[in-house]
Amino acid sequence: MSQRRIEPDAITFRGLIDSLCKEGNTEKAAKVKDMMLKRGFKPNAVTYNFLINALCNEGLMREAMTLKKEMLENGVVPDVVTYNILIKGYSGVLEMDEAMRLLEEMIQGDIVPEPDLITFTSVIHGLCKIGQMFKAAKVLEMMAERGCICDLVTYNCLIGGFLRVGKVNMAMKLMDELASSGLEPDSFTYSILINGFSKMWDIDRAQKYFSTMKQHGIKPEHAHYIPLLAAMCQQGMMERATVLFNEMDKDCGLDVVAYNTMIHGAYNSGDTKMAKQMLKDMLDEGLTPDAVTYSILIDMLAKSGDLEKAKMVFKQMKASHIVPDAGVFVSLIKGYSTEGQINKVLNLIHEMRVKNVALYSKHIRAFVSSLLENNEGKKLLEGLPNFSEELLHGNTTSSQEFMNSLYKACPGPSVTG
Repeated sequence: MSQRRIEPDAITFRGLIDSLCKEGNTEKAAKVKDMMLKRGFKPNAVTYNFLINALCNEGLMREAMTLKKEMLENGVVPDVVTYNILIKGYSGVLEMDEAMRLLEEMIQGDIVPEPDLITFTSVIHGLCKIGQMFKAAKVLEMMAERGCICDLVTYNCLIGGFLRVGKVNMAMKLMDELASSGLEPDSFTYSILINGFSKMWDIDRAQKYFSTMKQHGIKPEHAHYIPLLAAMCQQGMMERATVLFNEMDKDCGLDVVAYNTMIHGAYNSGDTKMAKQMLKDMLDEGLTPDAVTYSILIDMLAKSGDLEKAKMVFKQMKASHIVPDAGVFVSLIKGYSTEGQINKVLNLIHEMRVKNVALYSKHIRAFVSSLLENNEGKKLLEGLPNFSEELLHGNTTSSQEFMNSLYKACPGPSVTG
């Protein structure tokens, strides 16, 4: 433009900065802003907001706050959008002390804008995500004091947050407030309630809200069915789970997650026949097994002593480009240890090392317990430099240290593995 003697104006610069930010090219957008300043054009709050929003979306909160400071130095007052962007950014990275500090700045400052519904909801959402419900309730009080009325999004955040920390009475109080304010629960509200009570294993109450939702003409989706189905399966209520599973099939169709839930439930209830039938039905419907399906199946086969079939499924899993996690390896190691096939155990240990599989304390405990079931495994463990009886509790060494010691103590993989 300059070569043709057409000089860009403030609107041109602002439009270019907006486009670059939307493309994710924040660095170039910042350079355009600097060029704008050199040309004597002062960016306004809207222009700064484009840049601050782009930085917050990338999690670059320090850089975003530096721009807010620059705004003030250039005589540009941050508006409510600026604060909302920054608060949402801090809430997104769960830095709630900073989000709260900005909210307090808005409330107590003279020249800063008043917080609005978006401001309060962003703070509440972040606090609910980290379980700081006492602070979330305080922010709710601030809203009321400033005459800011909750919308359905705010209520949904709070109800979900209180249910996650087991504060049922507070969640129910908010449900009453929601109704008295003239708002109607939506599909997401019911999803929160069903999920919350299902995780508490309060299946009757979860099912009550499921029925209420249907009575209000809201069609159930997978997000409503799966938590309730999982809770029933975890509690061994396979008859009720089967009824719900069939209802799900009619309402919204079945997916791999629904089948996995039923397969796992049937297996844990000791109904291997039902688990195998569910797997067959899933494959007949043309659904592709995922990592969870393979994990359940390998564990089931290894525990039943059918290690050849477990090995075959393990190979099929890898051929499908699904990476086995620690749980799959531990299932196989336990199976081979029970059978005294220590060479197969060693091969799996080396494969875990090659694949850099992460182990946690629960895996270490299962791992150690299975190796102690036979003399060769016991000798292997007792030869480790940091072995002690406390290792069984997984609290004397880190998982990484344990595995490093084990890798060093193990001979190379056998060619027959």
